[in-house]
Amino acid sequence: MTELRDSRGRPAKPCEVCDGPTTSKYGVCRATAVCVREQGRRGRTAAGRPEVAREASRRWRLANPEKQRASSGRCKMIWEATPAGHIATLVRHARTRGRRERVPATLSRADLGTLPTVCPVLGVPIEYGASRSGAANPYGPSLDRIIPRLGYVPGNVRIVSVRANLLRNDGTAEELRLVAEDAERIRACRLRATGSDT
Repeated sequence: MTELRDSRGRPAKPCEVCDGPTTSKYGVCRATAVCVREQGRRGRTAAGRPEVAREASRRWRLANPEKQRASSGRCKMIWEATPAGHIATLVRHARTRGRRERVPATLSRADLGTLPTVCPVLGVPIEYGASRSGAANPYGPSLDRIIPRLGYVPGNVRIVSVRANLLRNDGTAEELRLVAEDAERIRACRLRATGSDT
């Protein structure tokens, strides 16, 4: 029997579907549509062996318990209801927004330091934990970019209440006064730090 070779002259084995030459680790060539579908199916189930895929998945879950908790349905809800989980979700969403808006987004959970219990703008308690109704809790945490064009980078982001971040849209006179006082405090800090208020 002659040795099979692929189109590049490499030693090959027969395709398990059409008997054509293949060097694929899945044992299937890509010569026909049927072969392509079968190779995709086998690739999704670790070379057609579901037990191998299950074992690989189990090993990943054991090695990455935090990611596993964050990615599974009910566990995800429980994880996001904790302060650490809620902030991790905010950071993940901030990175996504940063990519979409084309601004730097290198923020990590560790960059935020200790979590404030009171909103630095309005002075109201910050309520950590995902909302059960799906609507944003006005007193939940929100990431505020101090200088928006700098993006979500360490030193340019702070945690405030959702309400403080939305005040420009529908704030009362008292709430806007508090925001104005906070803006003056930030401006003064920026002047001391850089000598410029931009």
